[in-house]
Amino acid sequence: MTGGSSEPVLPLLGLALTRRPPAAALPLLVGLHEWCLPATLDPAAGTPRAVLATAEGLHLAPPGVTVAFWAEAADVGSDAFKAATVVVSDDPAVVDAAGERGLTAPTGRYVGNRRPVPPFVRERLRRERDIAADAMLERHEGDGWSFGRPGAMKPLANDLVETAMGAVAAVIVTEPGWLLRSLAWGAPTVTSAAAAAAVGAIAPREVIVGETIRARMAAATALTTDPLEAARLSWAGYRRAERMDAVRAAMTLIDRLGLLPLEPPRPAPPLPSIELELRLLGTPGDAHVRTRLTEATARLATAP
Repeated sequence: MTGGSSEPVLPLLGLALTRRPPAAALPLLVGLHEWCLPATLDPAAGTPRAVLATAEGLHLAPPGVTVAFWAEAADVGSDAFKAATVVVSDDPAVVDAAGERGLTAPTGRYVGNRRPVPPFVRERLRRERDIAADAMLERHEGDGWSFGRPGAMKPLANDLVETAMGAVAAVIVTEPGWLLRSLAWGAPTVTSAAAAAAVGAIAPREVIVGETIRARMAAATALTTDPLEAARLSWAGYRRAERMDAVRAAMTLIDRLGLLPLEPPRPAPPLPSIELELRLLGTPGDAHVRTRLTEATARLATAP
């Protein structure tokens, strides 16, 4: 850091992932770059603040350094598994075995600027825009989307799909990527067992599962007249999308490891720790609370 700079210094996260990182770890590593410097362990780079390691690479971690352990099923119950501050895995059973220390490996960026729209807000949106109360959205594998009332659905242009996801009473989709986008919008969602398993979604807590087109349509139709079930699915589904999102997972890992950016003597507002907490809470970038916190931390930064 040069003299007078107010930019926070990113901490070093050592990587001990053997010669090639697990493919499932790549989205997380990309998401971490905003908050730290993930780099292969190298004495010339200095001692890392924490280490992300696999079982094969754990012996490379410097003594006493906080460890996030990338675990496979065979690692459950091992000394490394028990000692790790955070256990990261793409295997839901491993994450469950780690309890509160478990962190699901993300698969991509799904939350971003998407915000969950709860069913009671959806109902108002449909009423104000003259959309049928039981309007839903359905993905036809390899054949686009349809929108409308059950039995009277019509094709929908791709550029309108995500707008519809924020308003419809239910979404039917069996492609994992689109499934997570639907959940990120807080849409009560019906899918297949295979798609649910692909994103780690738990049925019937986070999604409803149907194994045929007819069964999925029947389940979605039932959701349009069950506001309590729709509300439960909306919140639980959004939380699943958060867990599978690379940016959110990266922020969670940083928070658990205490790996906040190193603050210079006069940090630029908002302070890194505050910014991290706001984003973990899903606070929109244009929210009034951000403006108020920026003003407050600016006063702190200039205090004697």
